[in-house]
Amino acid sequence: MLNSSYRKRLARDLERWASSGWVTSEGRTAILADIDGQERPSRLPAIIGILGALLLATGAMTFISANWEEMSKLSRLILIFCAMWAAFGAAVWFQRTTHSYLLEAMLFLGAGMFGVNIMLIAQIYHIDGHYPDAVFLWTIGALVVALALESRSSLALAFVLMTIWTGTEVMEFDVLVHWPFLPVWVVGIAIIFRQKWRTGLHLAVLSIAFWITVTLIQLAELWGWPGHQVFGLMAMMAMAVFLIGLANEGRGNLLMGFEAPLMRYAMLAVLAASFIMQLEIRHAGHIQILLLALMAAFLILVLLGGLAALRRNVLNTTDLAVLFGFAAWLILFTFVPRGLMLWMHGPVYMGFAIWLMAFSQRWSYRILLPMALTAFGAEVLYIYAKTMGNLLDTSLFFLVGGVLLIVLAIGLEKLRRALSGKQPHPGGEGTS
Repeated sequence: MLNSSYRKRLARDLERWASSGWVTSEGRTAILADIDGQERPSRLPAIIGILGALLLATGAMTFISANWEEMSKLSRLILIFCAMWAAFGAAVWFQRTTHSYLLEAMLFLGAGMFGVNIMLIAQIYHIDGHYPDAVFLWTIGALVVALALESRSSLALAFVLMTIWTGTEVMEFDVLVHWPFLPVWVVGIAIIFRQKWRTGLHLAVLSIAFWITVTLIQLAELWGWPGHQVFGLMAMMAMAVFLIGLANEGRGNLLMGFEAPLMRYAMLAVLAASFIMQLEIRHAGHIQILLLALMAAFLILVLLGGLAALRRNVLNTTDLAVLFGFAAWLILFTFVPRGLMLWMHGPVYMGFAIWLMAFSQRWSYRILLPMALTAFGAEVLYIYAKTMGNLLDTSLFFLVGGVLLIVLAIGLEKLRRALSGKQPHPGGEGTS
């Protein structure tokens, strides 16, 4: 099924094609009607049902806690187990009735009650242990429910839980690299593809991005890695993912059409990490060879991904040069004298943001435009904050930069008109 964002984009394109005579009005109406006919019914009742299930699980746990002292161990066990199996029983009943939209809510409630059972049993029998293990068991239970009963809500719960699990292990118990997270994450990904649940890939991307980030930060703090190199490596990794997603967009069903959202996440990570790297310069001249080697390896991946995108005509040579050049700059940044880092990285970063604005318009990736604008504005504010002690240099920077941007805007518009062969309207504005 086509998602709503693509439907809106297609409607705009059809309007333009109809005005150009490429598509008839009848054809445009028929295409949109066919897409609208594929729309699924509203998921609002199911979402509200899941929220209700969340409140029920919280209420059950609160009720048991409030009456904890008055209840015997046996009555506690009977109550919490009955609550869990009642949820699964209700799921079976809802599946066989006209209220199947509440099936996911009951499966979510059952998976939630499984976690409540773990916590309360540990409390009943005073089991003192490594409490993240309880979150791990809860994660496994949610994955079992997701696999056995094809519950997407339970699968979503599993990804949230596994992220909490790995975050607790790393940040509270100082685990250097929490390797057990990876096989659990792979199982979750396998279930997503088994269920063909494209939306679930958002949770998978966010969880693995969290694991990579906390792992690299943990290694940097323990081994004294330079922060700017760590975030430069993150930006390089994200850029490789961006180009791989770009090169494979629309090709088969490898990622269930998730390439475009993956690219957006990756580019957001590129902009954020390459901005933060200039804030993390603690030890001038400190170089970590291992990080440079990893960045060089990802630079090769950037080049290969860019060449693949170039062959598919979703990237031109200028785009490839900008992307590869910015990736190379992430490595060269380490060797720039500290006093020049701001004045060299600022123009490069803002230039990359300007390119991203043009790229988003040229290839209709409009979601990238606000990212680029935000990145450009953030860099301007950062430069101002760092240089406000010397207002003369700051004003000169902005004046020169403003003139260059205006000249660039004029040049880009002239180039666009020359390529499109269209003349501006008499009012003075170019055609769109």
